[in-house]
Amino acid sequence: MKAIKFSQANKNLSKPDSMTDEECSSLWIFTDGKQCISCWELSWKQRLSALIFGKVWLSVLSGQTQPPVWLDCTKSVFINVEYQKNREKIEEYRKRSEGRKVLSWLVSGMEWVNEHCIKEE
Repeated sequence: MKAIKFSQANKNLSKPDSMTDEECSSLWIFTDGKQCISCWELSWKQRLSALIFGKVWLSVLSGQTQPPVWLDCTKSVFINVEYQKNREKIEEYRKRSEGRKVLSWLVSGMEWVNEHCIKEE
């Protein structure tokens, strides 16, 4: 896997001076002061391996313990602000549309568009 720069990245972590370029490289991350998020791209061989074996391995070079981590395999882990605002409005419209089939159907359509077209940046 190869670490890649992504549009939300706001900090570049330099490799430790004690490591060579072959052992480590700098890492672009997004940080909000609570967590650091990096993005990794899989080669075609790695994609096939993940598809066949269904596993991703994580190694953290700390030796004694491992900090809390999470992994995901989605287009983006950043929830769009527009998506969040739409969710709130959709919930409001859902309450108003109770017992009204046409309005309820329209709210379901709005929810589908929000989940499948707007959610990921």
